[in-house]
Amino acid sequence: MLIRENVPLARKLDSKIRIRWYVEKTILLIPGIVFLFALTYFLPSEYQGYVQLSIFIGGIIVLTIPLVMAELHYQKFVYALREKDFLIQKGIIEKIRYVIPYEKIQDVTVSRDLVDVLLGLGTLNIETAALKGIKNEISLPGISNDASLVSEIIEKIQDARNGQKVEKEYMPKMEAELEKIVRELQEIKESIKGGTQTVEPTVIDSIQINPITEQLRKVESKWKHVPAKKRK
Repeated sequence: MLIRENVPLARKLDSKIRIRWYVEKTILLIPGIVFLFALTYFLPSEYQGYVQLSIFIGGIIVLTIPLVMAELHYQKFVYALREKDFLIQKGIIEKIRYVIPYEKIQDVTVSRDLVDVLLGLGTLNIETAALKGIKNEISLPGISNDASLVSEIIEKIQDARNGQKVEKEYMPKMEAELEKIVRELQEIKESIKGGTQTVEPTVIDSIQINPITEQLRKVESKWKHVPAKKRK
């Protein structure tokens, strides 16, 4: 099963990244095979044909393995811009997953070397604040629409930071309102106990005043599940 089937909204790298990975793995193999083939001319003529055939078959096998590995690596490499974080997942045998909250992303850049320029690709570099188990800089190769992707990430970062800002501005007001509600409930309860108001005993028993901290915890928990755009 491909990893991308386990990641909702998963995106694939540009397919030309397979060419880059294959070239990186075989750039030294091809000259080595040619060199070995050339050495066969120094062998006795009765052995040349057998050795050359062996080198030719071995060379095909050696050059095919990186091609298969590049294809598998491509199929297993996905990324996704989710609601609250940026996900990168890769690995043929061992699955490696990076989950980066947008508010932890400090900088996003795109770099290109000569091979990237020739293939029309770029590498996305994401610099993050210190996170447990995650490197400070994570690279995403094989990106062709880098400008669009960077814009999407920056928009997600801004939304996440605006959401945090709204929450920080709202919390003091919410605390004040809760304190006011608790005080009013306490006054009602005291007036009922003092006999200034006539209320059925079942009503008295039903009045429960939770501590402010408990109220804040419940409201804050609900608040975190509200999308940032709806809080404004």
